[in-house]
Amino acid sequence: MDSLTLMAIVLAVLAVVVVVIVLRRRQDSSYSRMSLSLDDNAIATPPARHNSVAISSADIAAISALAAGDNKIAAIKRMRELTGVGLKEAKDYVEAMPLTDATPPPRAPAAPAASADLSEVYVMAQQGHKIQAIKRYRELTGVGLKEAKDFVDRL
Repeated sequence: MDSLTLMAIVLAVLAVVVVVIVLRRRQDSSYSRMSLSLDDNAIATPPARHNSVAISSADIAAISALAAGDNKIAAIKRMRELTGVGLKEAKDYVEAMPLTDATPPPRAPAAPAASADLSEVYVMAQQGHKIQAIKRYRELTGVGLKEAKDFVDRL
């Protein structure tokens, strides 16, 4: 067997490997297997190992809310739990779905503490212990960092 024949065999095997890889990637493409159409209050998802899985609209809403709330990892994890699809397929599905507005309602401001309790905060602020005053004000009132900082700055 001469070197030219050996090189031809190696190139043929390499070409077969490349074709197999390309065909597998096309087969695994999540966009070609997904459908986001509504069907009797369920959404068809990509088949998990050749099984078609339907997710209820409540689960879809929950996944969409997770993704909209900047918790895409939890949304992908939940999609994988429900369907059994791979990580890439679940990620592609979550990124392709419409997001619902799931912003949490704003917190109501805490009731202001009694003036006797705030005397510590006043003293700390007057002595120049701004950070301790902010911390103590937050402990007493339960407000956020910005609100406490603004309050202490006004003192």
